[in-house]
Amino acid sequence: MYVGRFAPSPTGLLHQGSLTCALAAFLDARSHDGRFLIRIEDTDSFRSQVQYIEPILKTLTACEIVSDAPVLIQSERTDIYNDYLQKLLEAGLAYGCDCTAQRILAFNREHGVLGRRYTGFCRNRHVAHPRSYRFVAKDESITFEDRLQGLVTQNVFADAGDFVLKRADGPFAYVFACAIDDALSGVTDVVRGIDILHMTTAQMAVLKALSFEVPRYLHIPLVTDTKGEKLSKQNRAQPVIDNYLAHLEEAFVFLGFERIGADTISAFMARAIEFWKNRYPK
Repeated sequence: MYVGRFAPSPTGLLHQGSLTCALAAFLDARSHDGRFLIRIEDTDSFRSQVQYIEPILKTLTACEIVSDAPVLIQSERTDIYNDYLQKLLEAGLAYGCDCTAQRILAFNREHGVLGRRYTGFCRNRHVAHPRSYRFVAKDESITFEDRLQGLVTQNVFADAGDFVLKRADGPFAYVFACAIDDALSGVTDVVRGIDILHMTTAQMAVLKALSFEVPRYLHIPLVTDTKGEKLSKQNRAQPVIDNYLAHLEEAFVFLGFERIGADTISAFMARAIEFWKNRYPK
């Protein structure tokens, strides 16, 4: 059975870019007669703020984008992430690292490695007091077919090296917590913005290492402002707080469809699901 999801971060109120992702994920689930889940991704305790969770959910409900199960809150699931981190450590697929950013940059300069790619300095060291925990990335290409972008090939080790699973400041990394939650929720299809495309093979590597099924992916274009920059809470994108039907129509047009011109949100959703089903058949 199809299971999709939308997973906003509570770093601000929901804006048009996030609503567009939510609509795409919701339409894809409903057009497949599937389940749709909502998850709050608040592992980044420095940027996430609890007061934004309820307004985000209220906006989604007003847009008739609702979850078919209780909403998951990532900050309440740290014990689960710790359990799976321990599995990776015991299997030799993760390790503790005490490298600082300065050490990584100095090591890379000395060995001709560009940027902050982590080449595994601590892989075979005994680290008594880890600053972070990293995944043992294989130096191999991973190819998958994105339902919109087509064939995508990435080499996790070449691009990022042994990436962080749990950061020095305490939180679990997005790439890890997201993969674990998708797997445990039975997510079969991930619909999200193309800005996350570069993290996909890292998440696939984590899922395969833990013997989980890998979902299908569909990465949509980013909604941008008049300067061509991604709409985000950091650049003060205007929140969606009213005129919900108009915002949904705008999102649907951005996704490449004709404006529906419905009188109600329910009527809009019914038509939009049919249009989506024709473009993205099962």
